[in-house]
Amino acid sequence: MNWLTTVVTNLAYNHLRGERNRSRRETALYFKESVEKPLSAEETFLAQEEVRLVDGVLLKLPSLDRTCLLLKYAGADYREIAAKTGIKPGSVGSVLARARDKFKREYELSKKG
Repeated sequence: MNWLTTVVTNLAYNHLRGERNRSRRETALYFKESVEKPLSAEETFLAQEEVRLVDGVLLKLPSLDRTCLLLKYAGADYREIAAKTGIKPGSVGSVLARARDKFKREYELSKKG
């Protein structure tokens, strides 16, 4: 690898690290502000209703879809999801995309009804 490629690669890594750190700071700030400002009774009720709605939608999904979504949003990467579900690592993205679509459709139906 020549020196220019090394410099460009390092700049790209630095940029990605900076973006990741910025995202973490913004998330921490959001949660800090959320914790500092107590919810009103109405906001608490609405949040609880939303949790019940999401739980209900998740329960309607096939087990594999539900498991993949929960693992992904718990921070698991594709390799971990594949290992825990027994699907091929190359198929995880497709399974997640279909699961998200199913969740979205079911969520919208539940919101209307």
